[in-house]
Amino acid sequence: MAAINSQVVGWIFGPGTVISYPVVQSADNSYYLHRMFTGEANGSGCIFLDAACAADFSGGHSIIYGHHMKNGTMFASLGEYADQAYYEAHPYFQLATPKGNWRVDIFSAYVADVGQEAWQVEIGDGKYREDWLQKVRSRSAIQTQEAPKEGERILTLSTCSYEFEDARFVVHGVLHPWEE
Repeated sequence: MAAINSQVVGWIFGPGTVISYPVVQSADNSYYLHRMFTGEANGSGCIFLDAACAADFSGGHSIIYGHHMKNGTMFASLGEYADQAYYEAHPYFQLATPKGNWRVDIFSAYVADVGQEAWQVEIGDGKYREDWLQKVRSRSAIQTQEAPKEGERILTLSTCSYEFEDARFVVHGVLHPWEE
């Protein structure tokens, strides 16, 4: 992938789901909204990492965006995580990066307003981080046993949702080293 586009930072895969895409990152969050990962214009855009996040996912909170396509592609299936049975059948994602592979264990999924804190790249540590985690867990439509520990990195997947104006569906997970 890097041979095609040096901005590819990883690959996101949801076992048993339609999600299996390269993840790119540019200097801003609008470039890949309407471009494929090859850079060519396309209304579907592609899956991309927030420009403010570390390209190697080493920050405390990384955010990946993707369109909610009517044909079910890109991140349209994230909304399925509002259902407990769907979550139980698909409790994690895999993230492959040049620096390592990760299992992303889901701990929260819900419809959010763009004004909420789901997209804060800097979530800090200590009490501030715990408050952030408590807020995003309390909104969750699903119940999980996963509870992020101090120092563990968080990955958020985000797509449009249509319950109200500026609604988004977010899925939060904890990055754990992938061991096959």
